[in-house]
Amino acid sequence: MPLTESQEHSSRTFSRRDWLAGIGAIAVASQIPDDKERKTPEMRPFAPNQLGITIDIAGIQWLHLDVKKTVESLLRVPGDHIRIAFPLDQIYKAEGKPADFSKFASVLDQAKRAGKTIHAQMGVKTFGWPEVHLPLWFLQKFATNPIPPGGQIDKDPRVAEFVLKHVTEVAGLVLPYLDEHDTYQIENEPFSIVSVANKRFISYDFNHLELEEVKKIDRLKDKRQTIQNLPINLQSAREYPKARDFVFAHNQIVGLNMYPQHNETGVPNGIATGVNWITAMLVAADARAHGMDVFVTEQQAAQWRGSKVQFDIKKGIEDFQKTRDRLKPSVTVIWDPQQAYAEAQKGNTAHFDALMGLGIAA
Repeated sequence: MPLTESQEHSSRTFSRRDWLAGIGAIAVASQIPDDKERKTPEMRPFAPNQLGITIDIAGIQWLHLDVKKTVESLLRVPGDHIRIAFPLDQIYKAEGKPADFSKFASVLDQAKRAGKTIHAQMGVKTFGWPEVHLPLWFLQKFATNPIPPGGQIDKDPRVAEFVLKHVTEVAGLVLPYLDEHDTYQIENEPFSIVSVANKRFISYDFNHLELEEVKKIDRLKDKRQTIQNLPINLQSAREYPKARDFVFAHNQIVGLNMYPQHNETGVPNGIATGVNWITAMLVAADARAHGMDVFVTEQQAAQWRGSKVQFDIKKGIEDFQKTRDRLKPSVTVIWDPQQAYAEAQKGNTAHFDALMGLGIAA
């Protein structure tokens, strides 16, 4: 059965040995030469320090906001990039019913009319709580949870079959909206074991299979760049060497998710944040040394649901500037801007005004 929100946000205390071993793994792996030949689509490089935002339809609805009006306002935030999630549980709401894609199609139309570059984020793991998005009606077919905490999502063949079939179907709905400058990502943080998703992960073989199936129906696959996240948090750092080899071999853009104001490691905040900055810089340097582009696919700009740490807007702006200065990503995507918009609707415009000011080049 599905997990409750409190279970989803269960914390994990990490030992000093765990996170030191993880950082060591990243530092060592980043020094290993990669001689594998990589086929890179012929596509214009992304200019440095561009800005984007995430659009999470389920998150907008959870805040009781009108989707169309909210998206119209969010598209005014300076920046040329939009990262859109396509959760399976929001598209396949009832068994035997066709995909409910109308809201997503409308958002894609709005983004295209606004001249935005789209980064489509598909898979069973998409950004936004509860991170793993299997429809309730499908989970209710199982006597026990098929992906318990710490579990491999695709281990049960019934889950793997369902996910592969429906992720490919969603891609068939999304790809017609994308041109050669747009990108897509199959699974968000697939190899990450952070406790916000109860440490549930995708296997490398299955993610490769998903990616290959989607490429089969992508008419622009020879020109298209794909994105995948590399773990930089303390909990998943030990997975870095394997994840690095996989991401470098099958994608062209490395995505880093930066949450300086959210810490669930058990390590003191200052230490955890400092170490995450160091690991992010190592990963970015490693990626560029191997011909990869670097995006910050999520830069924290709002409160994390379930976090005990109150989001500090001023510090959030400082973190954004720090990301630009230290990592120099091609694109930085602001996570969850609808929270700032919701505050503005209640008369508190400081947060949304701060986002509107982020478009000023560093």
